[in-house]
Amino acid sequence: MVNEKPGAEDPCNLCGQPLPKAHELDWTTDQYSARCLTCGPYRMTFQASMSPLRGPEGNFWLRAAARQHWESTGTPLMIALEDMDRLADEHAGTSVAQNVNKLLNYFVRHSPRPGTEVPLTPAHDYTIVDATGPEELQFYTSHP
Repeated sequence: MVNEKPGAEDPCNLCGQPLPKAHELDWTTDQYSARCLTCGPYRMTFQASMSPLRGPEGNFWLRAAARQHWESTGTPLMIALEDMDRLADEHAGTSVAQNVNKLLNYFVRHSPRPGTEVPLTPAHDYTIVDATGPEELQFYTSHP
């Protein structure tokens, strides 16, 4: 049984931004699923969604993990309680050089030909790299 939470202001469980479409909770699998403009589509166990381990910083890195997983595989990331620390840690210590590579790979995946403009909305797309916010993504894109 899948229930959609009613309401236009249904917030993302990772970033708190309003979701374009209400999230779903599948009671048979105990999984929450959402499609967020910032985090991308992701799934999360009920235990992970209610975990006290999810602080603001942990959620931040989980946002990046979810979005980057979606961008690289085309499938939603499944976030389980036992994976939360590992997923966050994988994105917390990214170097500038690694973020530049992530950004270049994003452009390659979204550009059919050289010179094709790839639109970015920093307010939502900063999670395509391990940036701390939209300003950091703007820094990367404004420096050749």
